[in-house]
Amino acid sequence: MAAAGVTDAGLELLAASDDSGRLELLEQVRKDGNHDPNEVLDDALATILAGACPTLREATDTPDPSQAAEHCPTASRRFAQTVPSQASAPALSPPDADCRT
Repeated sequence: MAAAGVTDAGLELLAASDDSGRLELLEQVRKDGNHDPNEVLDDALATILAGACPTLREATDTPDPSQAAEHCPTASRRFAQTVPSQASAPALSPPDADCRT
């Protein structure tokens, strides 16, 4: 049952609208003492990767490059969730980046 609580907290963290909301949530998790904030962060990251990596796999398995490129923005948006909003723009790949490399 503890894992479900960590997962719920991780999903709540992902749903937060901005970095300050995420920080407040992590501070509340720390104060409550029910979950380790690092576990919550790990679970949120695992949720993002669980969505983004299969998307990239689909891109690599698609023989047509233009269809493969359609998967890139979806994966990029998911990966961008792992970067604080102040640093998001420079961390993203250019729109024409090749997902297959």
